Parts: sequence; C-alpha cells; structure tokens
Amino acid sequence: MAFVLLLAEELTGDAMAGALAAAFTGASVVFLTSSSTGKENAPQMAFAVLAAWLAVRGVARGSMALRFAGTAVFAFALTVHEGGILLVPPYAVLVVALDLCHRRGWRSVALDLAALAAALVVPIRISIWEEIQRNLVPGTNSASFLGLLSSRLPEALRDLPAAFGTPVLALAAVGLAVALRRRDALLALAPWVLVLLYFGNVNSYVARYLLYVLPPFVVFAGAGGAALVRRWAVGRERLAATLLALATCAPGVARAYPLLEARAGSSGPKAMALLIKERTEPDAVVLCMDDAAFVEYYAGRQTMGHPADDPAAIATFVRSVAIRGRAGTPLYASQTAFTYDNEGAFGVLVSMTFELVPVGEVTNEWYYRPELAAFPFRDVLYRLVPR
Repeated sequence: MAFVLLLAEELTGDAMAGALAAAFTGASVVFLTSSSTGKENAPQMAFAVLAAWLAVRGVARGSMALRFAGTAVFAFALTVHEGGILLVPPYAVLVVALDLCHRRGWRSVALDLAALAAALVVPIRISIWEEIQRNLVPGTNSASFLGLLSSRLPEALRDLPAAFGTPVLALAAVGLAVALRRRDALLALAPWVLVLLYFGNVNSYVARYLLYVLPPFVVFAGAGGAALVRRWAVGRERLAATLLALATCAPGVARAYPLLEARAGSSGPKAMALLIKERTEPDAVVLCMDDAAFVEYYAGRQTMGHPADDPAAIATFVRSVAIRGRAGTPLYASQTAFTYDNEGAFGVLVSMTFELVPVGEVTNEWYYRPELAAFPFRDVLYRLVPR
C-alpha cells in the first residue's frame, strides 16, 4: 500500500490521488485474501511497485542512483517467482516513456535499458531460468499458456469487479480518460494492464493472478477519484475524498472479512499435517502437493509430489513409489496428492497400483486458492497398500 501511494503520487503529482490509490489497494478483496496466505504474488508485486516508484522518481529528478536502485529492486522482485518475468516489458516501457516524457534523450533510454538487461542476468541465471524452462516445455509444469483468447480469459475478466471492486474499475476509466486528455506521464503505466493477457490465459488461472495488474488499475482509479473530487466538491475536497474512499473500499473489506476471520481461527493444512503425525509411522512417506511444507514442518514426514500432466513421467513416478512400498516403506496420500492431474493419469495409476485405505479425515481448505470465496473440502488421508 505504501509503495502504491508513493508511485501514484509521483506519477500524478497529487497527494490525494496517491492516498486514494493506496486505500483502493488495501481494500481490494484479492489483496486482502492473498496477502494473508503464504503465496508469493503479493510480496513480489510490492517489490515491483517499489522498483517502479524508484525508476519514476529517478527519471523525474535526473538521478541515476535512483534509477539503478529501481532496476536492482526490480531484478530482486523477479527472484520471488518466475511469473514476474512478464513484468519486464511494462517496466521497460514505463522507463522509456518517462525518459522521453522528461526529454532525457535516447542516450538516457539506452542507458536505462542496458542497466535493466544487465540486472536481469543475475535473477535469471541464479534463480528462475529453470522455472522459466518448465513453463515453456509442455508437461513439466502445471501452468500452460492457452493463447490470447482462451476460454479462461472471460473468467479472469468476470473476476475483475469482485477482485478490485466495480467502483475502482469505473474510477480507473475516469483516470485513464483524464490522463489521455492531459497527455501526462501517467499514461506510461497503461501497458502494465496488458499483463492480464498472459495471466488470464493460463490453464492454472486463479484470481490471485489479478494482483499482477492491480497496481495500474488502482493508480488510475486514484487519479480518477481525485479528478472527480476536485471538479465536483470544490472547497470540500478532503471530506469528499474521505467519503469516496469509504464508499469504494467498504464492499471489498466486507467481502474479505469472513474469509480472513475463518482463516484466523483454523488452518486446514495444519490440521491435516497433525493428523498425519498422529496416524502415520515416523519413517512414512506422504504423497501430497502444495501442502508438503505443512506436512514436513508439523508432521516431520518425508513428502513426494508427482509430475504435472506428463503421463510418462507420472507412470515412472508411480512405479518408483510402488517399489518403495513393496520394500516396506509405509506410504500414505492426502487428498491434495491428486491435484495437478488435469488428465486424470495419476489418479488412475495410483488406484490400479495401490489399494487406498482411509485412515482419517479433516475439513481442509485450498489455502492457495482463497481469493474470492472459501474453498473447504473433505481431505482424506489414505494408506497406500501395494496390490
């Protein structure tokens, strides 16, 4: 929120626009629900917005130190998750557009782009190159790009009003119109919205991916809200801005509160991990996926996760697990072991290779999909007995 405030105020020169943008960020459902889980999207976007603010401020003030600091912070943001690589084009466009807007010249543009290219070498080389390759090779990752106009894009577009709030989208349209009329620096942020064409078209799309386009929407909304207040509430701007913020933010907070309240009182993945600790042997191996960290930490058990949507690799994996089971290793599987199996190959092979004996169950939640609604489910722990 603080970084959005700084970025919006720097781009617009308007403290009211910055305050409104920060408020819209903090009250968006997708921000409130995603930032309270262990997922990486919210912290990655925080660093990306901080980098953008440093770059914008550096260009405006002619400070190479700030511009290089922004590039360094942006490079660090990419190490959080490989999906951040999609932010490189809008970040580059932002810097180039501002260089030209402030008449810094093509030498300044070349220097900024060279610094960005040099900075990207480090995170790509030491952190995310293998992850990028997994996303490019079919069958090696759960996320696959389906094309620019896939069947998932309408779902992402339908989620926008719930995730950000319809008033925020309307104010963003006003802010964009004002920026177009004035032809001001705020327009440099507009290409950031196009990132939605990737994240809204992957087969693993979930609403938290909308965090990648939250910053431009709220910054434009802050600018739009400030413009309306100054046009229609002359002499009462501060009161009007406060009332606008309250009216716009209240629905998002109200929608997110029940989800946050439920999460504060219980943790489904932790409950399953404690059940595993109680019902399994110390040397047991547990098949599971995203909740592996909970099982390893709270239950102290070894975990294994299957390959995603690669029939040959899945078959090899199941055979290796069966060999361990026949050698005497106690084998178990939670319900989440059968996720990331869009074609059903893993579930079929496991049922053919093992007898699944229920040994307990808990009410769990898809803690990595908590954005717009609760996702409770009956999580059964199975003992896998080789046939």
